[in-house]
Amino acid sequence: MIYTCPMHPEIEQDHPGQCPKCGMTLEPKTIGVGGEDEQKEIRSLSRKFWIALVLTIPVLLIAMGHAIPGLDVEALIPKQISKWIEFALATPVVLWAGGFFFTRAWQSIVNRSLNMFTLIAVGVGAAYF
Repeated sequence: MIYTCPMHPEIEQDHPGQCPKCGMTLEPKTIGVGGEDEQKEIRSLSRKFWIALVLTIPVLLIAMGHAIPGLDVEALIPKQISKWIEFALATPVVLWAGGFFFTRAWQSIVNRSLNMFTLIAVGVGAAYF
C-alpha cells in the first residue's frame, strides 16, 4: 500500500507517517482503505478532545461567568485563586491535547514550509502565554 500527503502528492512512502514537508498525516492512495494506524489516531484524537472539553468548561465558566446573569463567580472564587485554577486547567489542554500542533509547526519551520500547523501553533501559543 502506498501512502501520500494530501497537500504534496509527490510525497509517497510504503508505510503510514507524516509528510516531511508539512507534517500532515499521510493518507492511503487507495480509497476506502483505512488501517489500524488510522483508527488508533482517531481514537487518540477523540480521547484528547473529550478530556480537553471537560477541562475547558470550568475555565470558560470562571473566565466568562460575569456575563451569565445570576452567576457571581468572584463571590465563589477570589480573583487571585481563579487565575491559578484557569492556568492549571488550561495547561494540559494546550500542551497535551494541542501538543501535536506545536510538534508539526516546529517540523514545518525546520523544513521551511510554513503551513496551517504553524499558524495554529502561533495563535494558540500567543493566547496561552
